[in-house]
Amino acid sequence: MSMAIFVPGLLCTGELFAHQRRALGGALEIAIGDHQSDNSFTSMARHILGNAPEKFVYAGLSMGGYAGFEIM
Repeated sequence: MSMAIFVPGLLCTGELFAHQRRALGGALEIAIGDHQSDNSFTSMARHILGNAPEKFVYAGLSMGGYAGFEIM
């Protein structure tokens, strides 16, 4: 099964993506990227990639989007 990683914005939690998790849960394995302990986009990207499979779908909002650019 393919994985989707959702990364919320600053001061947001994974609850932000509750509707997406319910809608896509049967088709994709869903993970919520945790960035709360990181202090730079580089460390966020490393943390997220360290827990990700080789191929995945990424969706980020606000700060989660900036982390996505760092991952790219």
